[in-house]
Amino acid sequence: MTMGTQILNQVSSDEEEDCSYVKQRRSKVAKSRSSKGFPVSYGGYKDYAKLSTDQAKQIIQSPKSKRRGPRGGVALPFPVKLSVMLDHVKAAGLDDVISWASHGRCFSIHNPDRFVDDVLP
Repeated sequence: MTMGTQILNQVSSDEEEDCSYVKQRRSKVAKSRSSKGFPVSYGGYKDYAKLSTDQAKQIIQSPKSKRRGPRGGVALPFPVKLSVMLDHVKAAGLDDVISWASHGRCFSIHNPDRFVDDVLP
């Protein structure tokens, strides 16, 4: 075995140890956060699908979640506006036009023409 091969083997085994530590740490953090009712984050994506509406609103309205600095003049963030709109649409009986998907991670516009005529105005 050449010196270069020995060095490469050593580097790859060191990387495997580092990767296994990172995976173990991420697993522990995910388990501890999910057991406390927080959404689990995977690479920046937070899965809110299994939270109740009250838990999601509490997280959105908490002081930690409020951004600091300029926000471009936005009075209400899009997720808040969307949630309010979908609540009103459901109360008005228009959930055949637009609604949350069954898994809760996105919304769907089922009838674009009625959405423009009945929901947007």
